[in-house]
Amino acid sequence: MVWALGLVAVVLPALLLLLLVRSVVERIEPGYGTAAAVALGAGTLIMPFGTLFFSHVLSAMLAFAAFAVLWRERQGRGLFLHSRARKGPVPGLWLVTAAGAMAGFAIVTEYPLGLAAVVLGLYAMRRSVKRGAAYAAGIGAGIAPLVAYNLWAFGSVTHSSYKGAVAIQGDTGHDVVGLNDSGFFGIDPPDFQIALDLLFANKGLITLAPVLALGLVGLVLLHRRGHRAEAYVIGGLFLVYLTYNSGYWLPFGGGSPGPRFLIPVLPFLAVPLALAWRRWPATALALASTSAVLMATATVTLPLIGNDDIGYWGHIVELETFEHTVLSVAGLDNGWLALLPFLAALLGAAVLAARATGPVEWRSRERLAAVGIVLLWAVLAVALPEYRGRDLGPDSHPFIPLIAAAAAAGLVAIAVSTPFRRLARAFPGRSPRPTRTQPVPSSGRSRP
Repeated sequence: MVWALGLVAVVLPALLLLLLVRSVVERIEPGYGTAAAVALGAGTLIMPFGTLFFSHVLSAMLAFAAFAVLWRERQGRGLFLHSRARKGPVPGLWLVTAAGAMAGFAIVTEYPLGLAAVVLGLYAMRRSVKRGAAYAAGIGAGIAPLVAYNLWAFGSVTHSSYKGAVAIQGDTGHDVVGLNDSGFFGIDPPDFQIALDLLFANKGLITLAPVLALGLVGLVLLHRRGHRAEAYVIGGLFLVYLTYNSGYWLPFGGGSPGPRFLIPVLPFLAVPLALAWRRWPATALALASTSAVLMATATVTLPLIGNDDIGYWGHIVELETFEHTVLSVAGLDNGWLALLPFLAALLGAAVLAARATGPVEWRSRERLAAVGIVLLWAVLAVALPEYRGRDLGPDSHPFIPLIAAAAAAGLVAIAVSTPFRRLARAFPGRSPRPTRTQPVPSSGRSRP
């Protein structure tokens, strides 16, 4: 039953999230939506948590869906938008309310999504009291299931289930609660050193998914493109969640393949990543390949490692003992052959992304820069955790081979980019459309 629930509550939201990212990106950078979605799905924590029974992917999908609706309404494109000449509801308020409902239900799914709801609320208001009221009404509708549950389970609509977090599991069923008693439900003032660990430790966000660093750089391009409000929202969400997470008493969330409480910001960073991908295609491909190798290794081995010893993933690869796949259910052991469907799906996603992106101009200077960036990441991924003094104990496994394999994948991606693009041209897709900054030929007709 847990497996069946995972299909509905984890796998399906993950697929919807990738489709949403593709849709949003295609509106600002046509042709790069699939590449951004594949990079998000294969090269970030969305990959392992798309196979684990956690609420992070579902809540991230809901928050990003609210953002996508608000952005579409801001551009004047929506099913419920009316001409200003018509009488009736204020244009776009129904979409603002719908976005608020999505953000509210994200809070039901995961309490920390309240931070995203606040940031998106500021984005939705646009200094309008009516818009703010519409968004607040949506929030109220979205959190209604949580209110009803608290009233039914605890007799109070203000009671938080976080108060009942188990600190010590009793042998006779008498658990000791109070795990999140310190600070505000376990959140104390932010710690800058912990924030650095969240990004650059062995299980740090940038260490395991360096392609996200390019997404942060892409925020500048998004701002220059004219989407200033959206750049502020994405950058603000990243800083807000990094700050909150650095004050939590368990920043990495225990046995996790990375800082799982930062998952809500990942789809937002995929949007500026697309702009950076167009600007520096070789660098983006190299970092996406590097990230995909690390995330795929975590997914097929043991995602929920108990400490920062990511070298254990490489140890399991040496043992050739992987997670079960559909072929394992069919009778194969959990060795390399059982991974064929998973690896084939990754390769197919890469081919589809190349096909959708179409021909890309590669500059020799940028290729050399991409090589240097991958090598720099590998050095920092090894050196920074050592500099921070992370001693994993005598039973830890060397993680340098894993970092070296991921870096090698990035370098190989650069080297074989030409034949790979020829393969993409063998399956021609649609011709790329002009971007928003390029003039679109007029048809000679005016819109009514």
